[in-house]
Amino acid sequence: MKQNLGQNNRLALLKLATLLHDSGKPTVRSVEPAGGRVLFHGHEKVSAAFADGVADRLKLSASDREFFQTLVANHMHAIELSQPQVKQKALLRWFRRLGENMVPLIILSMADTLATLGPASSPAERERHMCWACNAISLYYTNIREQLASKPLIDGCDLLEMDVPPGPGLGRILHAVREAQDEKRVNTREEALALAKAMIV
Repeated sequence: MKQNLGQNNRLALLKLATLLHDSGKPTVRSVEPAGGRVLFHGHEKVSAAFADGVADRLKLSASDREFFQTLVANHMHAIELSQPQVKQKALLRWFRRLGENMVPLIILSMADTLATLGPASSPAERERHMCWACNAISLYYTNIREQLASKPLIDGCDLLEMDVPPGPGLGRILHAVREAQDEKRVNTREEALALAKAMIV
C-alpha cells in the first residue's frame, strides 16, 4: 500500500480529494418533507464537476486529473460496498474496474466514515466500516490483485471460432466469463469455453 500512494502525487491528491469529495453537498441539499431528514442526492456528481475545475486551476496532468476525479466521483461506492448484504463479487467488480485506485478510494471512505457524526451515525457502524475497509485492502494485496492480473482463460478469437459475431454480444460473453474466472466459478479453459457456449443464443 505504501508503494501505491508513494507514486507521483497520489498521496497529495488523496488528501485533496478527501477535502473536496463533499463539495457538491450545498448545491444539492434538500429536506425530506415527511421526516425532515437532510438529503444530498447526487452530490458526488456535482463534487466531481467542482473537482474538475480545481484540476484545471492546478494544471494537473491527465493522469493526476483522472486519479483525483476518480476518487471524488466514486467516493460513495466504497461506503455502499461495505454494507453487510453486498456480496464479494461486487467488490471484485470494482477492483477490476478501478484497480490500484480502489485502495485510496477505500482509505477516503475510512476518513469519511470517521468524520460522520450525528444521530444517523454510531460508533459501532464506524467500527464496522473500518474493519471492512482494512479487510478489503488486505484481501486485495493477498489475493485479489494476483487474481485480477491472471490471463483470461478465453479471448475474442475463441468466441469468433464459435461463430459469435463481433459486437456487444461478444463483449458481454467475455465479460461474464471473466467475472466467473475472477470468482473461481470456472478454473480451466475447458470450463470457460463451456460457459461461453452455454451463453450463446
